[in-house]
Amino acid sequence: MRDLSIVIVKALCAIFIVMSACHITIDITHVSNLFIPSIFMVLGYFFNTKYWNDTRGYLSKRLTSLYLPFFFGGTIFIVFHNVFSLLCLTTPDIWGWQETFQRLLNLGFGMYGYDPILSQPLWLLRCMFVSTLVFYFITLAINNFFRNWTSIRVIEISLLIVIGLTLWLLIFKLSLPLFPNGGYTELLSIIFFGFGSLYQTYEKYIKHRTFLSVISIAILIAIGTLSPVSMTENGTFLSFIGILIGGLSGFLVLHHLALVLAKSNKSAVRSLEYFGTSWIHIIILYPLFFKIVGFFHVLFTDLSWKDLHLLPQTSETSPAMSIIYFICGCIFPILCVWGWRKADAKYNLSLTNCAKYLIYGIVYLSKLIWKCIKIVGINIWNNIKSFFLSIIDIVKASNPKDE
Repeated sequence: MRDLSIVIVKALCAIFIVMSACHITIDITHVSNLFIPSIFMVLGYFFNTKYWNDTRGYLSKRLTSLYLPFFFGGTIFIVFHNVFSLLCLTTPDIWGWQETFQRLLNLGFGMYGYDPILSQPLWLLRCMFVSTLVFYFITLAINNFFRNWTSIRVIEISLLIVIGLTLWLLIFKLSLPLFPNGGYTELLSIIFFGFGSLYQTYEKYIKHRTFLSVISIAILIAIGTLSPVSMTENGTFLSFIGILIGGLSGFLVLHHLALVLAKSNKSAVRSLEYFGTSWIHIIILYPLFFKIVGFFHVLFTDLSWKDLHLLPQTSETSPAMSIIYFICGCIFPILCVWGWRKADAKYNLSLTNCAKYLIYGIVYLSKLIWKCIKIVGINIWNNIKSFFLSIIDIVKASNPKDE
C-alpha cells in the first residue's frame, strides 16, 4: 500500500509538471511549482543505506535510470535540432557542426547544452542525478568517518550540511562553479532528497493526516498567491524558506491524496499507477507532443507558423486549448510507452536486439537504395544511348553517301 501510494505521487508530480507547462494551475498562480519538489522527495524516500557497502551497484543503478535517459533524450533533440528548427518546433537559430558537437560534449560531461525548448524538462533529470549522487557521497563520507553514528543521524547531519551550504551561498550571493544557475536548483534538489529520506523513517509518527493536509493546502495557497517561488529561480533567504515550506506542504498533500486513492481499486487508480511507472517518459516526451498539438492549433487559427515554437505559452492560448495541450501531453507519451512495451513483448526489443534490428534495417535500406539507383541509372543510360543513336541516324539521313 505504501509503495503504491508513492507510485501515485510520481504520477501526480508528472501531471503537475505538464500542467505547469500549460499554465494550468488550479486557479492559483504558481501553486503547481510547489509540487515539483515532491519528485526529489520520492527519490529520497527510496534511499537505502545498504548501498553504503555497494557503491558500484548504486552508481550503476543511477546511471541506467537517470543519466542514460537524460543523455539519449538530449542527444536526439540536439542531433535533429536543425530539422525541428526548420519545422518551427524549436528556436529558429540553425546550429553548425561546431555548435552541435560542443553541445553534445556539454550534454555528456556537464549535463547542459540541450535544446532549450524540446528538451527543457531535462533539467529535472539532471537535478535528480546530481542530488542522488551528491547526497549519497556526503552520507557515505560521514558514515565512514563516524562509525558509531546511526544511519538516521548520518542523514540528518548530511541534510544540515547542505542546508548550511545553501544559506551561505544565498547570504553572500555566491554561486557554485560548473553548475547552471549557480547550483541553487541542484542544492534544493539535494535538500528535498534528504527530506524524502527522513520522511521514510518518521512517516509512521505522523498522525491526523487530514488536518495536516488542510494546513498544508492553506500554506500552498498563501505562498502561491502572496510570494510565488520556484526551484529554478535564484532567490533570497525568504524565497528559500518559502520553497522549503511550500515543497514540504505540497508533498504532504500529494501523499495524503495518494494514500486515499491507493485504498480504492478503481480504474482511475490503476491508470495513475501506470502513469507513475512511466513518469520519466512523460517528462521527456511531452514537449514534443505539445508541438504536434501546436501544429493543428496554428493550422486552424490565425497564429503565425513562426509562433509554433512558443506554444502553448502564449497570450493567444485559451483555457480550453490549454486543457487540450495538457491532455495530449499526458496521454500521448503513455500511448508511446504502451506501444513500445507491446512491441518489446513480441519482438524482444533489448539493447542488443535493437542494435541488430538497426543494422539489418540499414543494410536492407542500403540494398533497396542501391537497387533504385541501379534501375534509375540503367534507364538514364538507355535514354542517353537512344538519344545519341537517334542523332547519329538523323546525321546519316541528312548526309547520304553518293552512289
